[in-house]
Amino acid sequence: MRSQRRYQNKLKGKLSRLMARKKRGSRWWKRLVRSKQRQLARLAKQMADILHKQTTRLVSTLQARGVQTVVIGDIRDIRRSAQYNKVANQKIH
Repeated sequence: MRSQRRYQNKLKGKLSRLMARKKRGSRWWKRLVRSKQRQLARLAKQMADILHKQTTRLVSTLQARGVQTVVIGDIRDIRRSAQYNKVANQKIH
């Protein structure tokens, strides 16, 4: 995923530089716009597919291990304020 995002940014920069050298609205500028849109759309579909496959695999793995609760996001505040016993704190982590 990181590789695709990096390539996407690289491609945007390259095509934007090429477009900046052309007169806005000219035939070559329009051609570059179409090319940019087509390539970025393809990359967006690839990244959506990668995310879908990762989340599906994550859910199936967690389901196989019997995990019932999943927390997504920044849970540092919950961890810092938790003062239970050793086992409960480990479960929160």
